[in-house]
Amino acid sequence: MNGPTKFKIHVKENGEIFTTPPSDRVPRNGEIEWTCDKDYHFALSLGYNSPCEKEQDCAGPGGTITAQVRPDAPYGEYKYVVAVYKNGKLLIEDPRFIVRR
Repeated sequence: MNGPTKFKIHVKENGEIFTTPPSDRVPRNGEIEWTCDKDYHFALSLGYNSPCEKEQDCAGPGGTITAQVRPDAPYGEYKYVVAVYKNGKLLIEDPRFIVRR
């Protein structure tokens, strides 16, 4: 087993956020893990058509969010929303991941 597919959420001083990698491939039954490079609250919305067992989650400063891809998830590309709460502002980004064979 290779372990979870990891995404790190980066927060720039100007309020821009982005994930590394910007996209990645995840197998069915695979686990995805998100962390934030700064100590901010953050949340994910994987959408109503999420290939994962959960549609949304949140974490406090220093936290981690994990999601398990369903074994019957359709192959394809999935956009999701990342939100970071920084100094009274909500910062939004919409990266993606790909469920693959």
